[in-house]
Amino acid sequence: MTLPRNNLKSQSGQILIIFLLILVIGLAIIISIASRAITDLRVSTTSEESNRAYFAAEAGVEEALKRISTEGNAVTNGNIDLGQTEVNYSVGTINLTVDQPFVFPNELAKDDVAQIVFLSNFDNLSSSAYGDSGEQQLTLYWGTSGTPAGNPETPAVEFKIVYYTGTEFKIIDYTFDPYDARPGPNNFCKSVGKVGYPNIGGKTFQFRRTINFRIGEGSPCNDKTPTGKLVLGRIKLLYNNTTAHPVAIAPESGRTLPGQVKEIIATGKTDSGVTRKLKVTRLHPSLPGLFDWVFFSGQSINK
Repeated sequence: MTLPRNNLKSQSGQILIIFLLILVIGLAIIISIASRAITDLRVSTTSEESNRAYFAAEAGVEEALKRISTEGNAVTNGNIDLGQTEVNYSVGTINLTVDQPFVFPNELAKDDVAQIVFLSNFDNLSSSAYGDSGEQQLTLYWGTSGTPAGNPETPAVEFKIVYYTGTEFKIIDYTFDPYDARPGPNNFCKSVGKVGYPNIGGKTFQFRRTINFRIGEGSPCNDKTPTGKLVLGRIKLLYNNTTAHPVAIAPESGRTLPGQVKEIIATGKTDSGVTRKLKVTRLHPSLPGLFDWVFFSGQSINK
């Protein structure tokens, strides 16, 4: 028995359609897999390039910090050639303009120390922003906005001034406490502003105290006067056992504090054009809090 010629032609056309359909589906699957593989490869390559640029920028920051430690203010910029990656870095001092307060970058936990520098040049003690003549003032700001003044953890502040008399270094200690009823008399000065002070370097602080260096504070507010050029100021918060608080310092009207912060900007760039940039701010080196507890003596100490 033989099939009609028309049936053979019909089956041949159906096979061709099925073959083309399978071919299209197969190509779609292959293209999809290839596209995903290419995308994954591109993402992996970009990620690797980005990481390379980032670590190169970190290397630039470390190189700048190393040079600052050895060359001081002479460092302004530099570059590193890492083969397939180039690094450029710049170092600048963030100068404080007249009447501009300085807000410390990190909030202070209990017994942490923030240090302010009064010298524009550590090799020249006469470069102090605060000399030894005329009435001079500084204002301290501390405490997160809204901090109550009558809480056992309300932060008190201790401000040590290191000054140079021309022959020796001395320290004066100022202490202020906004909590009037602090258990146990600590003899801290209670004359503290407690109403909140906005827009101090872009932040709001709860407490304020202005120190008049040249006229004395009057008992019990540390009626001591530094008789020399101010070198360093060390700020420490007390009693805030569980909460860190911001701290700021402001010079008197018309006076400028030396730059307190160096800003390092490092850029890593790969041959393919991927770029990563890092910005780091660095305060002047500061002695640890333990420094404030050691003994000082102008003579030999005998055990």
